[in-house]
Amino acid sequence: MIVKDKKIKNVRPAFNIFEQEKILNHIKSKDCDFYKIILFYLSTGVRRSEALTITPNDFDGLKLHINGTKTIKADRNITITEDLKKVIYNENKYIFNYKENFVTKKFKTYINEIGLSGTLHSLRHSYATNQYYLGTPAKEVQILMGHSEINITLDVYTNIEIAQNKNEIIDKIKQVYNKYYIQLQS
Repeated sequence: MIVKDKKIKNVRPAFNIFEQEKILNHIKSKDCDFYKIILFYLSTGVRRSEALTITPNDFDGLKLHINGTKTIKADRNITITEDLKKVIYNENKYIFNYKENFVTKKFKTYINEIGLSGTLHSLRHSYATNQYYLGTPAKEVQILMGHSEINITLDVYTNIEIAQNKNEIIDKIKQVYNKYYIQLQS
């Protein structure tokens, strides 16, 4: 009798902060509307479908209700910055009027154009990793991500590079997301 190893899931690596900046700059130069949703993913860590179901009714000032898609803890409220709300908010039925597959394919096209590999879901990993570098407590990141268990946040979503200069990464995150990460506002 042969015992098979458990299937190991493909881990989607995070984009490092320099790749994130490259992605944002490239997409902004090509398509300002699409840039808004990519900035939103990178600034909040929400899942693809969670962003696509946001309506104006989900806002209470700067508190944004996220209708979770996976677990009970996935249903959550997150705080966003005034600047991020100005970028994304509109009074249509949905904040982002895209189909899931369209967002995935268009993002893949853009990152291929700049020679990067990864997926739309890699943006979620990037957010979690950025939060680690910024010193956000792991339990808080777990809540922001809507994970049921903290080990998912730490072991799967946080992709730490052995950085020669961690302060350089922190400074770059602050430069790229200064107006959009709530942690940078305090």
